[in-house]
Amino acid sequence: MSPVAIVTASDSGIGQESAKELAENGFDLGITYRTDEAGAQETLEAVRAAGRRGEVRRLDRRRGRGPDDHRTFESAARTPRTRT
Repeated sequence: MSPVAIVTASDSGIGQESAKELAENGFDLGITYRTDEAGAQETLEAVRAAGRRGEVRRLDRRRGRGPDDHRTFESAARTPRTRT
């Protein structure tokens, strides 16, 4: 089983570069974005190019708990399916 990392704001900048580096070092990734879905998809493509798996989720914590809180990835982890 591969290690997994969730990188917040991994749609651009330092978050995106961190996600890419983790993928190159054998991690599967949880990729989050607030507004730049295209950037998050770009990160996902880089993760896949490194031979790793990833999932993209919108995450907006500016207003505290809401539909995009920590349960975003918890529910994905419990869902028995193949993620790429």
